[in-house]
Amino acid sequence: MSMRSDPMAAAAELIVLLKSLCKRLQERNPSRDGLVYTTWKPWVAVGMRNVDYKRARHFEVDLSAFRNILDIDKERMIARCEPLVNTGQISRVSVPMNLAFVAVAELDVLIGGLINDYGIEGSSHSYDLFSDTVEAYEIILADGQLVKAQQYIEEEREKVATPLR
Repeated sequence: MSMRSDPMAAAAELIVLLKSLCKRLQERNPSRDGLVYTTWKPWVAVGMRNVDYKRARHFEVDLSAFRNILDIDKERMIARCEPLVNTGQISRVSVPMNLAFVAVAELDVLIGGLINDYGIEGSSHSYDLFSDTVEAYEIILADGQLVKAQQYIEEEREKVATPLR
């Protein structure tokens, strides 16, 4: 997969997807529908964690469409992508631009997974964790709110709940 050739069409599609997902979550009744889980199948997980919780009452959301590279800003060396983009996809687009991640993943893993699991990689000993290289997140909360979490100045670092610098 490469970056979309028409960034405006990609942006419009992303807005529609985000609005649809937010609306679906806002219509959820927590007491009736239970907890929110992705449609990601338990057998896809890499770890040994017991995923029986996915068999219980839950409210599924399908994130499978969120697998696009939105933009790579060569000047600022920032990639904007969706959580199901994997490191191989980004490398195939960024390497021809003479760009690469500072914290290099040893496996072909999802960007969302690297961020949520901190992304400790072999190069992390020299360049910090993968999550330390993230500029900002756009996060959809369980109540359907879309929020943007950005890096704070160093003095406010402790106030951040997601793994941002």
